[in-house]
Amino acid sequence: MALFSREDLAAFLQVDPSVIDEGTYLLLERKVRVEIINVIGQARFDATDEGRFFSVALDMAKRMYQNASGLRSEQATIDDYTRTLTYASETVTSFEVSGDEQRRIRRAAGLKGAFSIVIRDECPRPAC
Repeated sequence: MALFSREDLAAFLQVDPSVIDEGTYLLLERKVRVEIINVIGQARFDATDEGRFFSVALDMAKRMYQNASGLRSEQATIDDYTRTLTYASETVTSFEVSGDEQRRIRRAAGLKGAFSIVIRDECPRPAC
């Protein structure tokens, strides 16, 4: 069973389904599946109804689809035209699951409550 359909992805991206070819859809769905498994493990993934990952899976696929090149910032100047694009070149991979996505994946898989380690992106100390 797929985490989301091609039509779901197209509707979420607000594009015509024909814009997303079958190969792109299959690749995105597979990459999202692998990233979710990397967070919770294969056994937990297999034991969880895939429909529980629908929302976070679509959000991850959207981010993969819309920013596949890792563009971090863009700057443009009008007079004497200047355009600067900054990419996340220091990253080893093209996609990294955010802390929020990890929390949502864990919650969908039932990993919450006592004795769970909370993953945070932000630094709790003002020194950061």
